[in-house]
Amino acid sequence: MKQGPFLDRVAEVFGVERKTVQVIARALREAGYLTTGARGVNAPHMTARDAANISIALLTGEPPSKVVPAFEFYSSQLPCEEVEVTELSVLSLCRVDDQTTFGTLVERLFDLWKVEDAKLDPYCWNSGIPMEPTILVRLSEDHKTTSVHAEGEVVVFHDRESAAEYDRLWEERMELGRDSPADQRRQIELLDQQMELLMHGMVSGKGLRVTREFTTVEISKIAIAIFDGERGEAD
Repeated sequence: MKQGPFLDRVAEVFGVERKTVQVIARALREAGYLTTGARGVNAPHMTARDAANISIALLTGEPPSKVVPAFEFYSSQLPCEEVEVTELSVLSLCRVDDQTTFGTLVERLFDLWKVEDAKLDPYCWNSGIPMEPTILVRLSEDHKTTSVHAEGEVVVFHDRESAAEYDRLWEERMELGRDSPADQRRQIELLDQQMELLMHGMVSGKGLRVTREFTTVEISKIAIAIFDGERGEAD
């Protein structure tokens, strides 16, 4: 699927104005996060990576002028804790581990629909009944985290540098103690303010329909359109 029909599909699936999707796509493309190439009949096909990147960008709710830093922040997040997944589960098929970024996992979710029939293999492990997995991709503005929920398994992602900084501030605050003299109470107030900034989201979402989560429905509609387009031109 070429970029024009791809953006139409994304706008339709997420219920966002085509113009909004177009300007966000332009910002991502200029930053190197969307496929570029020739125009017209020689234009490149969009990929699972493109689908993941624009979906995450829309998930942030940021306007075009701020969407790239927000996208980079969230897509680069790593798992909060050691990842343990069930064999043949959706997350195991996506090869998720402790070093898999949120952006990479979302890309692999889209990539699963490369199979000829998205409702068949590899989703037939339960009694051989064709089925689509239950997937939920979520962004938490308040906690600056992201998560992927799939068939009862969950991986939560965060910015490890921010988490480490929060822990450092917390330890510093505890060392000052609750019964500190007046000159130290101001230090505690400043530490509390810094911790509050770390805990709260960087996304305002003003002026946009803010998409905070998407599911199997959105992933499958976009992915199948992409891969059907590729197969159609190859036939």
